Amino acid sequence: MAIGFIKPHSILIRILQEASETTLTFDSFILPMQCPPVPWVSSHFGAYTLSPVKLMRCQDGIVQHELLLDECPHDHLCLVLDALNFLGNCPWKVNQPVLDVIISIFNDKGDEKLDIPPPPSWEAKELAKQLAESAPMSRMALKWKMAQCRKKTRETYSLRMDMLYKLSIAKHMKDEVFWFPHNLDFRGRTYPCPPHFNHLGGDFTRGILLFAEGKPLGSRGLDWLKIHLVNLTGLRKKDSLRGRLSYANHIMPDILDSADNPLTGKRWWMDTDEPWQVLACSMEIAKAVRSPKPSEYISHFPVHQ
Repeated sequence: MAIGFIKPHSILIRILQEASETTLTFDSFILPMQCPPVPWVSSHFGAYTLSPVKLMRCQDGIVQHELLLDECPHDHLCLVLDALNFLGNCPWKVNQPVLDVIISIFNDKGDEKLDIPPPPSWEAKELAKQLAESAPMSRMALKWKMAQCRKKTRETYSLRMDMLYKLSIAKHMKDEVFWFPHNLDFRGRTYPCPPHFNHLGGDFTRGILLFAEGKPLGSRGLDWLKIHLVNLTGLRKKDSLRGRLSYANHIMPDILDSADNPLTGKRWWMDTDEPWQVLACSMEIAKAVRSPKPSEYISHFPVHQ
């Protein structure tokens, strides 16, 4: 009696792999909160309302840190807890225009220069094209080249899924005000509890976050925004603050073009050190300079030091 196996056709497998990703599900404790965090009142109570979280991060099974915290007098922890509560009570929102530009590039072909990995199908086509155009090689060299291609494909896929996580959270929260509860590592450094999407992330994560509560720029606020933008470009690292401000005024046409036409204009912002933050800052400067009174313009833009 013959035994046979049924398997899907390779073309069907490829179609399914390239189809739109399914709905992502996240645990509540890795997402930003949609209400202010519970204040830290002790080393065992604070941050999330339902999910327990440790005051000090440590590996599972290590109890020395918790025992030391239990032995620490409460009045010695008060200043630390107050600092965590102050950071956690800062409300944030999503910068929707920048998010829309990122999603547009993500859904197209990606752009490695902007740290947006291409989809797996596009990456595979590019690698196959590179192999076809390369010079004839020995069997061992070809096997090594194919191994490097597979390694790069896996790395690209991992990076793309990481960005998909972050973009999914940002899109889900785009119309909401949210908060990041904080805790400590064993050195006493503070970190947001949500790991994927927070204000300490990379360039594109910082570029899509704004303070929910704005403040007027004041008499010199616009100048500081311009200096901050030049700092993000990495083009005038050795110049004085006055020189950076002068350079920002000199390239104002490029700044406004980037804000108005990020994907169809000169795309000056793409050739900078921190392109997404530069784009976000360009949009903020454009809004400020076009307001009737820039000094009274309400800015929500965070300046990361």
